Amino acid sequence: MKMQDQKSTAGSRTGDIPFDFDRAVQRARQDYPAETRNITFIDIDRPDAQQQYAGWLAQLSPKARVRATQCGVPKLESDTGAFAMGFEGKVVVAVHGQQPQSWRVPEIPQGRWMQYVFDHELGHAVVKGGMYNGILNPPPNFKESIADSFAVLRGLRNGTLQREEIRILADHRMEDFMRRQGLPQQHLTTMALDALVINPKQTDFMSLSHAEIKSVAHAHAKAFSNDSKTNLALISSKFCWDGEKSDVEKLHTHVKRLTDLAEQAPADSSRFYIALRALKTPLAEKAVSHYISAEAWQEKLQKLESRAPHRDVGAVAAAQKPAVTAETAAAGIVARVKQHFTKLRI
Repeated sequence: MKMQDQKSTAGSRTGDIPFDFDRAVQRARQDYPAETRNITFIDIDRPDAQQQYAGWLAQLSPKARVRATQCGVPKLESDTGAFAMGFEGKVVVAVHGQQPQSWRVPEIPQGRWMQYVFDHELGHAVVKGGMYNGILNPPPNFKESIADSFAVLRGLRNGTLQREEIRILADHRMEDFMRRQGLPQQHLTTMALDALVINPKQTDFMSLSHAEIKSVAHAHAKAFSNDSKTNLALISSKFCWDGEKSDVEKLHTHVKRLTDLAEQAPADSSRFYIALRALKTPLAEKAVSHYISAEAWQEKLQKLESRAPHRDVGAVAAAQKPAVTAETAAAGIVARVKQHFTKLRI
């Protein structure tokens, strides 16, 4: 079956699509032959997974081998999370091929979720700046924004991810950040994910080539990952330890601090967007429900939103609009030039 034919067939499905690890590897090599030439793909759930990983490590110099094990993966075990890393031009991508790992988004069916995880790790490996190699430049949040953006775009193109599921994923990334008291900063990719729904350049994502998917993912990570203006460290400080308070009490305290941040940050800043975006999650609403009425909470959110009425925080309005298609994308030389110079921001 030709790739184009398979894309259109997969895209017509709205239920689950069983994940086939070997087929996923085959398609990755077809789509990115040069980028995957030196990648070792490993199914963590297979009996020979550790042997394959040991074989990959054996290819590295002693110094690189130490760095690889220091990245947190000294050996593969059944509960090892999916990962991708590379040293000396040799890359490993390891995912669970039989059962999804513990962290997952339950609203996305299992098979399609496992494909998303595979595409996420593939994004780390094939997009410039996405690889973990023991060097924190680019910063981890940039790498994760690359991987999530790549996985979304590839999933949309291949029909393994639905557009409405992007905001669900964005919510879960933010809520995971909040539940862990602001510690996993690198995986707070919510703003980059929202931007794919808002689509400020009005790009027809479904028609992107494989090379264009890499380019757009990199651009979104560059525009929406952590930087000095966003300052995720400052946002994380709003989740500092609160002694012996209950989880509900701690989260309510965090929400109050985020509310203060959303009131004080410049309305056109990424910091404002992320703080308000956190407040608009179901988790935040649940936390405050113990203290104020739903109506009062909505009034507070509306007051904060009025600070930046032009910003679609959470991509709520964008989600109500149809996706951009080849027919509705910018047409004509003038429109394309305007699109090219439109700043990538939300």
